Amino acid sequence: MGIARMVKMTNRGMIVIPAAIRKQFDLKDGDQLVISSDSDAHSITLVPIESIESLRAKSLTTKEALELMKSSRTIELGLEK
Repeated sequence: MGIARMVKMTNRGMIVIPAAIRKQFDLKDGDQLVISSDSDAHSITLVPIESIESLRAKSLTTKEALELMKSSRTIELGLEK
């Protein structure tokens, strides 16, 4: 199990992701996440989406970068259903 923290939602629906979790997933200002809900499990999930900049920083080949982008997009589309 990972880190668990309680957060409070503002009246505008905003939450703060705790620093320990941001550090664990290397989340930075401006990073994109997909939020999904599972009403059967009464849960909400946040999934970080890798940016082109972060893929470039990893010095990946074009093929590797495209595969990671496809898998991120597949996750994103799967969560939209």
